[in-house]
Amino acid sequence: SSSLLSAQTDMQSAANLAARGNFKSAIDIYSSILKKDPNNQPALIARAFTYSWDHQFGNATTDFNTVLLKDPQHFDAKKGLAYITLWKGDFKNAIVKFEELIRLQPK
Repeated sequence: SSSLLSAQTDMQSAANLAARGNFKSAIDIYSSILKKDPNNQPALIARAFTYSWDHQFGNATTDFNTVLLKDPQHFDAKKGLAYITLWKGDFKNAIVKFEELIRLQPK
């Protein structure tokens, strides 16, 4: 459908903005996608990573946990939470989280 295509185009625009460090604009686009389609998991994950790059760890954690509520083994959500733990300087817990990721995907 055209709305699906438009969401994909918007996702690409947001990813390009985030890659250039324009996190706020990227987050706005992901949020508008999620307003129309709250169950858009790729948009939720992308927004969560963008929040974390912008050091908005609380918002990032909320988005990652929203994904994990529906899909408790979602690898990217778990990876995002591991990185947030690392970036916050909680190295002991970060190691635990990364070890769990290695168990989930040894490669």
